[in-house]
Amino acid sequence: MQKRVALHGRADLPLDPAAVLLARDLIDKTQFDTLGVITAWLQQAARAWGSKDGSVAGLWAAIAGGLIATYGGRPTATPTGSDQARYRLARALGKLDGCRTLVVEIAEGRAPPLVIRAAERTLTMADVDMLARLRDGLDRVALRR
Repeated sequence: MQKRVALHGRADLPLDPAAVLLARDLIDKTQFDTLGVITAWLQQAARAWGSKDGSVAGLWAAIAGGLIATYGGRPTATPTGSDQARYRLARALGKLDGCRTLVVEIAEGRAPPLVIRAAERTLTMADVDMLARLRDGLDRVALRR
């Protein structure tokens, strides 16, 4: 618990990068929850599908490539069954593509440099822009925009 408090100042949050962003008021609770759902989907899908290199980044690239090749970039009907989860994940990833590296690093359990700077309260202008893209994408996934 002391590590949590030292990292982001809140004992009620998990010890992870998304919690740092929430604790520093860089994302709100709905965005935090949405990011948790997306990263869980990515982790589960990477394990289940055994993507080419076994990583979330490899999975994201495979889904993005498969979506474009299969649907021409815009599916005409919502798939059913096992394809529905892949379709839902592909749509969410499309809404988050402007912050792909950040989401992948969080999903893979790494500490992105942006999050480290957020914990240290030393964000750059590029970080502020990336966070705006992340918030916007998460709001679109959560259907708030």
